[in-house]
Amino acid sequence: RQPTCCLSSPGCGDSLHCQENQLGSHACILGSVCKEASPRAIVSQLSEWAVTNVFAGMHRTGGSRKETTKQPQPAVKNMLSDAGMGQTPGRVAHAAFMSCLFAVSTAAPNEHSCSWSYGNLHWDLTPLIQHVPPDYSLTRGAWRFDVNVCANTNRIPPACKSEYGETARLAPGYQTLMKDGETACYYMGNVNTAVWGLLDENKPEDGVKLTYSAGTKCDGSTGRSMEYHFICDPQVEGPGQPVTVAGECRFMIIWQSQLACPAYPAYSPLLALWAVLLLALYLIVGFAYNVLGNGMPPSLSAVPHSAALAALAMLCGECVGGRKGDAPQETTRLNPTADV
Repeated sequence: RQPTCCLSSPGCGDSLHCQENQLGSHACILGSVCKEASPRAIVSQLSEWAVTNVFAGMHRTGGSRKETTKQPQPAVKNMLSDAGMGQTPGRVAHAAFMSCLFAVSTAAPNEHSCSWSYGNLHWDLTPLIQHVPPDYSLTRGAWRFDVNVCANTNRIPPACKSEYGETARLAPGYQTLMKDGETACYYMGNVNTAVWGLLDENKPEDGVKLTYSAGTKCDGSTGRSMEYHFICDPQVEGPGQPVTVAGECRFMIIWQSQLACPAYPAYSPLLALWAVLLLALYLIVGFAYNVLGNGMPPSLSAVPHSAALAALAMLCGECVGGRKGDAPQETTRLNPTADV
């Protein structure tokens, strides 16, 4: 079978990357193609291969250990030779592991953070990321749109592989056409160009937008872009789905979700209770000190900051009394004939 990264990468067509060799079904991890696979997929492949080819590939025969792993192909031999290493399974595993670690560390990231904050508001759209196929898809007429959120898609559409061959690359979104022998593929953006923003700066609670740019050129100068409009809708169950795509060069994808509703800072009732208790304790201790230590009479004047507290109480009383006094005037203004 072909390794996972070969299925999702356009460069697995030669013997080094896709044919079975010293690295068994995961041969492509030795090549630059592993840059196209996600780090999670690569680690999974390395682990599976190590168990299959290093441990299971060596067994005892008549009390002695015998290696049963096939000899590497010339390309793999050359790489090991250049590294000054032999060709034992353990050394091949080490070479493969180091090669892929270097490739992953130098490769462009396939995803980015899916949380964003504005002031004291916070959004976390991480549950929308598709880490495994299928990707999100929409259709508009004969056109198909394959997209992912905060990450590249998990697969490159067949139309893109047909048009670009081994040069097809991963992207957060594709616009493709495969009908009546006609094939077209356009990249809708680059995952490294992500920009967050508000749908309405005057109403942050309405939702957020996520924009990707630097896609395939539309008219020779303007690159395609895709802009998610995540609309806050508490009535939508689960993360929701993209519902429609609009635009020709700058695509707008509408997505209603409860995840697009901002999370407000949480204020703990317990914290407020502690604050009230500490204030009460301060007033009690201050009152006792003024009476017992300073010889003040046990009256309101012995309470710390009694003058300020009395002024505050008077202000609050005036506010409440003013509102009560305003009520009849408001009634008269709204009903000018009430007393007639």
